[in-house]
Amino acid sequence: MKHKVITLAFAAGLSFASLCNAQTTPSFRAIPMGPGMTDMKPSCLSSDGITVVGSLVYHDQTTQQVSTRPFSWTDAAGVVLLPLPEVPQGYQGPPLEGRALACSGDGSTVVGWCTLPNGLTTRRACKWSNGALQLLEQAEPYGVAKDVSDDGSVVVGNVGQTWNTQFDSPEPYHVCSIDGGETYSRCAFAVAWGLERRRLDDQWGTYGGAMVVGVSRNGAFAVGSSSHPLTNILVPSIWQLQTNATPSVVTPSGTYGTARCVDNSGLASGSVYRGDVSWPPFCEPATDASRWIAFTNQVQMAAPRPWYSAGVTDCSADGKVLVGYTVPATTPTCAHVEQSEAMRWEPGQSAQAIRETLVAKEVQGLDGWFLREATGVSADGTRIVGIGSDGGSGGFRAWIADLPTSCKADLDDGSGTGSPDGGVDIDDLLFFLERFEAGC
Repeated sequence: MKHKVITLAFAAGLSFASLCNAQTTPSFRAIPMGPGMTDMKPSCLSSDGITVVGSLVYHDQTTQQVSTRPFSWTDAAGVVLLPLPEVPQGYQGPPLEGRALACSGDGSTVVGWCTLPNGLTTRRACKWSNGALQLLEQAEPYGVAKDVSDDGSVVVGNVGQTWNTQFDSPEPYHVCSIDGGETYSRCAFAVAWGLERRRLDDQWGTYGGAMVVGVSRNGAFAVGSSSHPLTNILVPSIWQLQTNATPSVVTPSGTYGTARCVDNSGLASGSVYRGDVSWPPFCEPATDASRWIAFTNQVQMAAPRPWYSAGVTDCSADGKVLVGYTVPATTPTCAHVEQSEAMRWEPGQSAQAIRETLVAKEVQGLDGWFLREATGVSADGTRIVGIGSDGGSGGFRAWIADLPTSCKADLDDGSGTGSPDGGVDIDDLLFFLERFEAGC
């Protein structure tokens, strides 16, 4: 019987080895920029891991104008600036600007916002399909498309009467209750664009505001926050887009916050604020007793170091890999990108600082680099894109890393101490057999 078990264990070890060793080799590289481009901030990685979209600062060598421009990038095409609305002849207003915030599964559809050549500060929700610009339906002066499903058919975002520069979205914090004396039209409404635009209600019906920031890759669920009509507190919320039901609250033990991503089954992840009931001032530091905490499936996830806040920005298709950042709780939220650390979370694993993990795997090219925030992850969770700085060129840079997910068969590195080494070989099988013989 014992020999039969050993034979089965050996076969299982070979099977696991074949599976795990087929994963991508860990790697890191910077995304190159073209002439006149600085401060590249990626915001999305396509599900297939090929296309990166985001925004950068562009200095037009012809007009000498400086503006924020949406871009897409692939290895094959390099950086491509996405088009903005046409400027009429004789236009004397400010340069048009825009940001690309999300992309479809193959990167052919990109969504975000752009300005119009009307001399005003209004913003339109924009959609680019194979590079062609479309302005989404919007009656309000401010709008933004925040995310798009993998097939490009469902777009979610927000519209409103005022703009919140901190969240790059229409202002979600106005008290919208009629009893509160506020004008109903000042609310920020969450909307979904498909065959037609429709509004997504907040948690309390029609009097509160709502902010949506993400949609599942299959287009079935949207996530974000609902604003209480009287207290103005935002709570993480999830919408089922096939119905017109009000959203469900997905807050764990935190008082308020936002859900940032959702998998194809409706598993939501995001950040909640642990502290008192008042919304924390955006540019004031928190404390260990009142700080942001990452969560998934209503379970809080620890930061890698004590006293740190954590934020989730994206998740894999199955919701098992989360990416984002951590930052000392004493750092003001509005300055987190300057002092934060790009992170990855996996079920049953401690939080992983991406740079530290890459260095431990002897990945080259990281000298002088600070990886500040992971902003996107591929559907399988193995490729990550983010914001960083290289310590030399100045401004923000975009980076892309391949980092295989953990493997259950990676048991030992040959030292006999049970320390994984990122691969599966005979050392892992021998470690298993030794533990088995010992009765553990």
